[in-house]
Amino acid sequence: MNTKWISFYSKKNLEHISNEMLEIPFSPNRGFGFDLTNLEDKRLEATFIANRIITEKIIGLDGKVQFVQQTKTDIFNFSIISREDENFYIWIESPPRSLKLFFEKIEFVVGKSFYISNLNINLNFVYNYLMNNNYINSVVVKELMATNVKLGNGTYADIKLKSLNNVLKELEEYFPLTEKILKSLKLTFQYDNEKINLNISMYGKIECSESFIECIPLILDKSLI
Repeated sequence: MNTKWISFYSKKNLEHISNEMLEIPFSPNRGFGFDLTNLEDKRLEATFIANRIITEKIIGLDGKVQFVQQTKTDIFNFSIISREDENFYIWIESPPRSLKLFFEKIEFVVGKSFYISNLNINLNFVYNYLMNNNYINSVVVKELMATNVKLGNGTYADIKLKSLNNVLKELEEYFPLTEKILKSLKLTFQYDNEKINLNISMYGKIECSESFIECIPLILDKSLI
């Protein structure tokens, strides 16, 4: 499951947000809307639907240029998870390239008194959390990207490492004194008798098995900078 996670603040609770969504179903005249699919105590699930007008440039056989407008529809699922102190996570499944339209329209249900921010995740904390969790075993980092890696003579670089073994240990072996920052990790581990693949970036792009998605909020709570 390919997801994008974002943090946002709003004075409205999940019940209020869900009621507002029910008032804004999709309609062709409106051009956008929400389909509420599930509401729990601290979790809301819904689908966002919106039409976009795009202009395409077409060059005919005679060399003449025409501009043709087409309507394209964005449809994706998302979930809002209540945290504490009016803070929420929102994760979007298979997000489009741009989320600008979505956040313009979400204002209709959460009001103007809200703000969003990208996550800043300490991936070392993520790794340590997985390693110290009693329900998770056989954690292996298959691939990583890191920045601020000191190569010598005052030179710093971004690097990407792959390995069949635990590449994070190899990073520590070859660059032990570097104040490096992990930008992304690709890991495998065993959870609840299932092999889980987890790809996670420091800015909230997360790809993992669907059965593990419910564990992500707790990991983020322990790992945000």
